[in-house]
Amino acid sequence: MVNEILIIIKKFIKFNLFFLLLLFFLPGRVKGTDKIKVYFNKSVDHSVSSGGEAMGNVALDSLLCSFIHNAQYSIDCCIYSFSNPDWEVKDSLVAAYYRGVNIRFIYDDDHMNSVIQYLINAGIPVINDNFPPGYDGHYNMHNKFFIFDYRDSSSYTDDWVWTGSYNVTNWGTVANAQNVVTIQDHEVSEAYTNEFEEMWGSSTDTPDSGTSKFSSYKTDNTQHLFTVDGIPIEVYFGPSDEIKDNMVNKISTVDYEAYFCIFYFSHQDISNALKGVWNGMGGSDLSNIRGVFDSGCWLSNSGSEARDMAGIPGSGNPWSPPLDTTSVILVDNVSNNGLLHHKYMLIDAEHPESDPWVLTGSTNWSYWGDNNNDENSIFIQSSDISNLYFQEWMARYTESGGEFSGINLDEQKEESRMELSTRIIVNSTTITLYTKNALTCPTVNVFNIGGQKVATLGLNRDGDGLYTTVWAGEGDKGSLPKGIYFLTVEGSRIANKKVLLIR
Repeated sequence: MVNEILIIIKKFIKFNLFFLLLLFFLPGRVKGTDKIKVYFNKSVDHSVSSGGEAMGNVALDSLLCSFIHNAQYSIDCCIYSFSNPDWEVKDSLVAAYYRGVNIRFIYDDDHMNSVIQYLINAGIPVINDNFPPGYDGHYNMHNKFFIFDYRDSSSYTDDWVWTGSYNVTNWGTVANAQNVVTIQDHEVSEAYTNEFEEMWGSSTDTPDSGTSKFSSYKTDNTQHLFTVDGIPIEVYFGPSDEIKDNMVNKISTVDYEAYFCIFYFSHQDISNALKGVWNGMGGSDLSNIRGVFDSGCWLSNSGSEARDMAGIPGSGNPWSPPLDTTSVILVDNVSNNGLLHHKYMLIDAEHPESDPWVLTGSTNWSYWGDNNNDENSIFIQSSDISNLYFQEWMARYTESGGEFSGINLDEQKEESRMELSTRIIVNSTTITLYTKNALTCPTVNVFNIGGQKVATLGLNRDGDGLYTTVWAGEGDKGSLPKGIYFLTVEGSRIANKKVLLIR
């Protein structure tokens, strides 16, 4: 045992020297906030920076070891896949355990290996999603999060959550494209700890199989809304917290654009929500919907929503006009045959005045990801954080063959614009269209959140370049239900509005 401890200590000293060098050579400009930081293990494109430079090409395993090394009281690990016996991460965990840090570890039961056994042999308590009696771990425990020092009561300033797309494996570190978010906040740490302990079955170091819950056995029992460094954050756990529905709600807030990088995208509802935005903005060739798919979820995959977006007949809800698969939606080209393992979407990243959102976490956009797997998703409303992700997105988009200088609607606003007396329709609203060019019988098309056209409104000419109508929420087949709708002028890429209908 003494020799084993000495070996671990030597490895740990070697790691610490490496990490000090890593810190020294990292870029020095703003990379988030003091309490919210994001990291990427692949290249980023600083040319689209709005001030802060994203941290790319980060050795995520070494970064994780630094968090483990700094932990003083507790570490909770909830990780889908944890492998590679030569890694410093497992040695760092065992070294922390030997110096008195309380460690609990949950993994997916399909990923038992010698590294997990190494942790068990060291005395670290470990369970998987086959732990509760009567539950066979059929679905994936797909989380990738760590909680540091929440369980001590001496200070709130050392409570950190680590989450994102990163599985702690050699391939996940070296080859696959990943993102990590770290948050220093007591309440966010508490929410993640509550979720962890629902699976663990207790609040102690000893797990309890009698109360342990995974997958659909879990309940929605955590706080969801937080403010960290003045930044709104939302946290949802699957499958209890309706991740997909909350994601669709965020998509409905798109004012300009939605960009994404996604490993697996097969959920029809998410595709329909994006289609609603696409149709609501006129299906513009400027394309306010752009993204990169992993090659495993591209056009040859019958379940991929890339087929819908490409307008392929026979897919679930083909887009018309379709998105171009050579310039708008693309298949990844990650180096070293790595996976595009991200699961993030950026809402209005190029328009900081529109309160951009970043949606990220462990959740793939699939039926299983929403309804069966143990997952976590985090939504961050911040123009600064959004821009950091935009720098990563642009790098992935460019390496996939995309050429894109961005959306610039402002240059075209003088052609035409549409105004509403209010964004919220209670009884009726006046729609006013201003245009430099005379129009013949202009009409306004109304689309629902699913992208279906539900009403066509005629506009009356009230003067040179001025057209109006009053709308009370009627559809082509009667009164429309309350909800989000998109209004666009036929043939115009500029005149469009989003409204909320209240009854």
